This record gives sequence, structure tokens and C-alpha cells, in this order.
Amino acid sequence: MDDAESMQPQDATPPAGDTMNRMARISTGLVVGAILLAMFGVMSDAWAVQEETETVELFGTEITTNVSQETGLDDFSATICVNGECETMNDDLSSAYDNCTSLASDFDYNSSETEEMCGDLGKTASAGFTGMVLISIGILVMLATLVTSFMEFRGRMIPYSQYYPFSGAGFVLLGVVAWYAMLPESDASLGYSAWMAIASIISAAAAGGYSMYNGEDGQLSLNNGRIPGIGVRALTAESEAREFVLRENAMGTKSTSLVEQGKVLRLVYAKLDNEDVVTEDHFIVQKAALTGFTHYRYDWLDNGKYMWWLMSVVGIISLFISPAIGSSLLLIG
Repeated sequence: MDDAESMQPQDATPPAGDTMNRMARISTGLVVGAILLAMFGVMSDAWAVQEETETVELFGTEITTNVSQETGLDDFSATICVNGECETMNDDLSSAYDNCTSLASDFDYNSSETEEMCGDLGKTASAGFTGMVLISIGILVMLATLVTSFMEFRGRMIPYSQYYPFSGAGFVLLGVVAWYAMLPESDASLGYSAWMAIASIISAAAAGGYSMYNGEDGQLSLNNGRIPGIGVRALTAESEAREFVLRENAMGTKSTSLVEQGKVLRLVYAKLDNEDVVTEDHFIVQKAALTGFTHYRYDWLDNGKYMWWLMSVVGIISLFISPAIGSSLLLIG
């Protein structure tokens, strides 16, 4: 370890690597936040909320009725309270629409009457389904963004990966707009679920914008190949040994190299720790130990193969004349 640590490069990775690492962490955190917000928004049911309160006097007694309704992408709930006594009803939008059309069919309603009775429910169900599909695609794109970020940490660059967060935000935005545009006209207002989806759009777009604004130069340098020699190395430029880099992370802060030093081969792991290079030998072997037999030792077998074949054929034929001689020639062949 002392010999390994003494062979350290004088010029290690520049501080830009720390900047890129910090930028990647911030961008990844924003994408994770966008995914969570979009998922919670899809799973909750307060996309469109509406509440009405009415107080009437009947036989000298005031009766207060409060009706609140929350509509999600795939189901809805309605709560009716009369003088503080509440009852809640939950149902799936698609099932409610099917039940409504079945009821209209039982009453022998024509198409226009059925549309008047169940049309708003059908439009709400279609709007929710469209929004859910588009937002789910956006979530998948943002998950792909996390995968590409992990692969870039491992040193493999993905083309146009800086635009993936914008694609995810675009699909979520398209889902919210499509859902709102397909809803039937009503006095409902946006609930917290819709606002969570909007916050997801902002977070994903901020992740993409932050990466492009702060990491444009670094991204270009990584895509085009980093200038040789600025990553962490186990040897100095003055060392007479030869170093062959086998693997290196994208930031240039860690590398695995094969070092040829005289009659010894060393597998060395080097990393940057607080601007100091720390090296560790994982494997050391004498080069002579890797020298094995070569095909030149057996060339006489290959060059004389026709003679061996001839002796084998003669031996097989001789078996019928003289089994002893034939067996000997066959074994030699």
C-alpha cells in the first residue's frame, strides 16, 4: 500500500467533477419528487371538487344540507350531510356509467334521453381514463430518466438524456389538459390531486432545466469523450511503469487500471478522496506466471497429421491380415 500510495498523480480530477455530481443529485431529487407527486395525484380522488350548502326552514325548524362531491380520474365520492349527520357514497366512474345506461335501457329511453341522463357521467369517465393513460406514460418516462441517470453515474452516456425530464413533464401536462378539456361543464374547482400533478410538471421541468443550465459544458465534454489524463490515475506522469485503464466512472473520480511495472502486473484501484488520490492493489502477479504452453510446441503433431492418418488407415486394413501388427499401427496413428 505504501508503494501504491506513493505513485499518485500530481494533477487529479478538477473541481468540475464535484459540481457535476452535485448537479446530478439535485436533478435526480427533483425527478423523484415529480414521480411521487404524479403517482399520488393519480391515486387520489380529489381532482374536481364541488360543495354546496343550503339551509331551509320547515315548520319552524332549520334544516341545513351540505353536499360535497370529489371526482377523481377513475372514481368519485359524494357526501351528503343533513344537520351534521353525513352519509358518503363511493363508486367507480365506468361502473356508474354502465349502471346508468342499463337503467336507461330498462326504462326504454331513446339515445337522446340516455345521453341527457348519463352523458355527463360518460364524459367524466372518458376524461379520467385519458388523463390517467397520459400521466402514466409521463411517470414511465420520468422513471426512464432515473435509469439513465444511474447509467451515466456508471460511465455510460445516453443520447439526449437531458431532454427526458421535459418529455415526462410534457406527458403529465398533456394528461391534465386533456382531462380538464374533456370534463363536462360544471362549477367544480380543481382539487389537491390536480394541483399535485401540476406541481409534478413544474418539478420535472425544473430538473431538466437545471441540468441543461448548469451541466451543458460538462455534458458535452462527457458525450464527446473526456480529455485523456484528467481522470484519477494510479501512476504519475514521471513513472516508468505503464498504466492501462480498464474502467473509469463518468466523473473521473474512480478508476481501475492494470499496471505493468517491470516483471510484475498489478491490478490497481484508484479513487479521489478529498483531493487526495488513494490507491489499492487488488491483484499482483509475476508476468512469467502467465507464460504457458504455445501451439509451437505441438507443431510436429499438426504438420505430420497426414502421416498419422495414413498409419491409422493401414492399421485398420492390417487388422484383417495380422491383428497384432494392425493394432500397433492403429494405436500409433
